[in-house]
Amino acid sequence: MPRFLLFSSLFIFVGVLSIGLPAFAQKLYFEQQQEVTSDDIASGDLFGWSASLSGDLAAFGALADESRTGAVYLFRRSGTTWTQEQKITASDGEADDVFGSSVAAGGDYVIVGAGEDSPAGHNSGSAYIFHTTGEGWYEQKKIVPSDHILDDKFGEPVSISGDSVAVSSRFHDDFANRSGSIYVFVRDATDWTEQQKINPSLPLTEGLFGSSVDITGDQLIGGQPGGATNTGKAFVFVRSASTWSEVEVLIPSDGAVGDEFGRAVGIEGDTAVVGAPLNDTFGGSSGAAYVYMETSPGVWTEIQKLTPPGSMGGDQFGVSVAISGDTILVGADGTSEPEPGCGAVYVFVRDGNSWVYEARWFVEDVSSNQTLGRVIALDGDTGVSGAIGDSDPGFFTGTGYIFSRTSPTIPGQEPGSHVEGWFRY
Repeated sequence: MPRFLLFSSLFIFVGVLSIGLPAFAQKLYFEQQQEVTSDDIASGDLFGWSASLSGDLAAFGALADESRTGAVYLFRRSGTTWTQEQKITASDGEADDVFGSSVAAGGDYVIVGAGEDSPAGHNSGSAYIFHTTGEGWYEQKKIVPSDHILDDKFGEPVSISGDSVAVSSRFHDDFANRSGSIYVFVRDATDWTEQQKINPSLPLTEGLFGSSVDITGDQLIGGQPGGATNTGKAFVFVRSASTWSEVEVLIPSDGAVGDEFGRAVGIEGDTAVVGAPLNDTFGGSSGAAYVYMETSPGVWTEIQKLTPPGSMGGDQFGVSVAISGDTILVGADGTSEPEPGCGAVYVFVRDGNSWVYEARWFVEDVSSNQTLGRVIALDGDTGVSGAIGDSDPGFFTGTGYIFSRTSPTIPGQEPGSHVEGWFRY
């Protein structure tokens, strides 16, 4: 403690004014900033099936819009208010394309997957890249892989980082039936070209590699939750120049049959998080998430298994994950407290090399079967999630929720209560 703080309060006051010492930062918690939906919402749209966030831009997919042609809605934040900026659709969209089955936003670019588009045969899939120069969003390019075939479902999911996008094709049959692949495309001016097709070192029949993907700079992580046992793995790749190479295979220390480790992945810097939503630690499909740290170049070590307080069978904790800075979000779309199937998003914060449970997002209009947490995204102090089961104003219209670290207290908690509870009143 600085010595001058031991003197009189007058001296402290004058001293702070004269030398401009910063005030101690107050700890802030996530609170609901806004609930959003489209201006043309209709029953069955499934708004919030996919969600992404980049700075003041939020994107929500509604894959069932207009007879499952699909759409993505973009919202822009001004101050603390989010306003719909544009509805984007595919220039060649048709019924059952499910445009918006995945979405990723990054700066002035948005990539959208349409996993059941059929440019190379039934459900071969495609992805669309949109760009803005500040006066509306336009479709810049439709991308497909070089070895596109039917039933690949290319475009589910997608990820973006700078001038690179990663697009999964989890049903691709490169090594075995539905072994799965991930494709990286890079931008040169206004064109996007395929840089590399990525496969895991341990491909499996029905492995579904690419069921999850996250690209950050020259790092990429892909999940492989399938295979004969559905135990699951995740694979870390790094790029040198224009070549991607596998550096690590992530396998949980207590992995078990049916866990589906790798269903969700996230990576940033020296930290990766992997979801295993069907892990049975606290009952069937209670779920878990695992945190890994890069302890030396290319060597990733499991440092912690995350589970939430009050975990129960069916929660599916780990169905989605996101990491940004010192915060990890984990979704549990099957959570049934306080309402059956309402879902939840849990917040963990870094404390040294450990991650500590902080709180659970408190949704102001929680209802049964919302499935909050099925998809999540995080950028700094703002997070988003979709709730496709929300049926206001119509059946399964869906809703998007945006949360921000602005509350000095944990929303939904009784004053002085423990963070592990859920307090409706």
